[in-house]
Amino acid sequence: MDDLLEEFIAETRETLEALSGQLMQWEKSPDDLELIDSAFRFVHTVKGSCGFLDLPRLMRLSHAAEDVLSAAREGKITASAGLVTATLEVIDQISVLTEALVTGDAVFDTDSQLIENMLSYLEASSITLEEDIVSTDEDSINTNTGSEESKGVTASYSRNVRVNLSTLDNLMNSVSDLVLARNEMSRQLRHTANDTNISQSFTRLSTSVAEIRDAIGVLRMQNIDRLFAGLPRLLRDTCLELGKRIELAIEGGEVEIDREMVEALRDPLVHILRNAADHGIELPDERVAVGKEPSGLISIAARQSGNQILLEISDDGRGINLSKLGDRAIRNKLVTETEWQRLSDKDKYAMIFSPGLSTTDSVSSISGRGVGMDVVNTNIRRIGGSIDIQNNEGSGLKITLRLPLTLSIISGLFITAGDTVYGISRNSVVELIASSNPNVSIEHVGTTPIACIRGVKMPYGKIETILNVACNENSDVIRTYIVMRPAVGPDYVLDVEKVLDTEELVVKPGAPLVMNNGLYSGISLPDTGKPMLLLDASGIAAKIDVSFSKHKTQNKPISEASENEANKTGAAALLFIGVDQIKRAIRLSSIERMEDISVTDISCSNGQYCVFTAGKLFDVVGLEDMPVADRIKFLRLSDGEQVKYFPVADVLDIFSLPKEIKSTASPEIYEGLILFDNEPIELINSFQFFGNSQNISSLNMDKPMLFVECSVDDHWERHFLAPMLMASGYDVSFDVTDKANAAVILCSDGTPSNMRDTDSRFLQLRSSAMASISSSGSVYRYDRVGIMTAMAAKISRSM
Repeated sequence: MDDLLEEFIAETRETLEALSGQLMQWEKSPDDLELIDSAFRFVHTVKGSCGFLDLPRLMRLSHAAEDVLSAAREGKITASAGLVTATLEVIDQISVLTEALVTGDAVFDTDSQLIENMLSYLEASSITLEEDIVSTDEDSINTNTGSEESKGVTASYSRNVRVNLSTLDNLMNSVSDLVLARNEMSRQLRHTANDTNISQSFTRLSTSVAEIRDAIGVLRMQNIDRLFAGLPRLLRDTCLELGKRIELAIEGGEVEIDREMVEALRDPLVHILRNAADHGIELPDERVAVGKEPSGLISIAARQSGNQILLEISDDGRGINLSKLGDRAIRNKLVTETEWQRLSDKDKYAMIFSPGLSTTDSVSSISGRGVGMDVVNTNIRRIGGSIDIQNNEGSGLKITLRLPLTLSIISGLFITAGDTVYGISRNSVVELIASSNPNVSIEHVGTTPIACIRGVKMPYGKIETILNVACNENSDVIRTYIVMRPAVGPDYVLDVEKVLDTEELVVKPGAPLVMNNGLYSGISLPDTGKPMLLLDASGIAAKIDVSFSKHKTQNKPISEASENEANKTGAAALLFIGVDQIKRAIRLSSIERMEDISVTDISCSNGQYCVFTAGKLFDVVGLEDMPVADRIKFLRLSDGEQVKYFPVADVLDIFSLPKEIKSTASPEIYEGLILFDNEPIELINSFQFFGNSQNISSLNMDKPMLFVECSVDDHWERHFLAPMLMASGYDVSFDVTDKANAAVILCSDGTPSNMRDTDSRFLQLRSSAMASISSSGSVYRYDRVGIMTAMAAKISRSM
């Protein structure tokens, strides 16, 4: 019985906060039957469990709530502010009694009054109440309308077990050790002779380790939505007390966070929300007077960036009045007037975290004692996080909580500064460029250095200067520029001495003394066995002070760069020097990024080269001989499903393709010939890399117009199929108005079979190399010979 009671308490706790949110949504959407059904099923389940566990008070409350929700399901009553408030008070009492089962505390019996208040709304609607408020489950069910929704009161249950948190921690630590052992094995294999069988076995092992790691991570983490569940109710009650109208927008509830961190964040988030409602958002009349909407807005957004969770709370209220904040800080003797004048804005804003300091003129039941923000700062620092404040006086305030992901595993990049190796998340890395690259230069605006990459100016910082370590003064060393993308703020360039390798890293929280400077996101133990600090991209950006640059244009990763330039004349392309030292170009749409890979991670089996990166093997295309250099640059190509690696000697530029591309004799290899700076350049056809089709020349006949039916994600059709067809001389259209005049209609797997059967012009391109019964008559989408032959047959039949 004790086990059953513990299970009941745990499940009830998890559902109560979500139920409060559903009831408030019901208030806004009275006709939403799904909300009412969900709430009804919860109180019905609680009532049934209470009867079995002999909990009469909880049973009376839940049964009364069930009567109200049952009447709502039948359409006999509609939601109102008073009804929802009375129902929420009953739910609150259920919550209090549930907690009392754990603590053993006595709870004053106001149940009858709460039930009477709620049921009065049924009486006002002339609904006959059941005489026995503690009726059986069967009686309760018989009050339903008999609809399918009413009959389905039995919820679908998933199989669950409850595990002690320390057991999960031990499992996660074991998996972390397993990842480190896998990394060590990878390092040993790189120094031995290539053996295809061993490589394949190691790949399978690496995949299994990754799957186990992800599964354990899911157990240790939970959606941050649980933290958000009670906030709408909190804001509703606060608005009623303050006489304000405030909307709450929440995004990122699916972001996963450590289960223990959820509890540590609960109080800070409550304090920030109540402060925003009380101090930030003005009264409706005040907002209208300054040209704002009567209703205020508070937005809460969560997102993951590398090995950090970012939690942003912003409002469109009055912001922080620095003059008033300074007066209070001086009055409380936290600083002198002279010291206040010398402080930066960032340090001035940090004063709001001082104990006992408040900018409000009166103390209310909500805030005003100068305690809340002190609690926020203390709790966030305790879990290794940090707080950033962005103030727009008169327009609002944004508070960003940056929280570490405890015991997370990330893909890391090793860099050197002085004689020390550091790690940084690869998720923050956009591009690696050698300092010898002619497209890179370091300029100065006054005394401030600016990096200029392919004409794009970005903030610049040297890693040794940022970390205050000695720099290798050897002028012959070719340094590496890393284009960084922090979670907050614009891109910038980080100048490092050397990039060593990539590896999956187990991230653990660092000591508070180390983490307080904001430059590090944690520590790790790579396969070398030496502890390593992990750099934080956002912390480095703050150290560089990226806000100084008025000349920067935010850089994009290779696949997104020069998008605006591309819109002028056509698609964008990347100009590069191949391993054969010939200049060529390739469409940016097929490139994910550029990677610098050690030659020891390149292997060959039966003439097919592969690279080992991020724990997986990928095919290499366009490589005939093993390179002699220690490291080689690769373009990572993708069609949305497959990934291929294409070697290059250097990347030169990104430019906009001209509308006119001169065709070549080998369209299966080159889309055509283009002019760049008055120099003819071959444009590589990416289509050739993703299938095993043999090369064919374009058919020598007049090519009618083709219409392409796009899938929901039309990336492949537009960036792979269309260029191949146009390189073969066809006119290709995505405009539905051209469909009627098209000689052939090319479609993907998702096109209904009845459409294909009734129109002989349809040619289905399946994504799988193996045909199924449902895809009979289709052609594999990378079988260029098959596509051309099938189209020729359809065109000849239509003539």
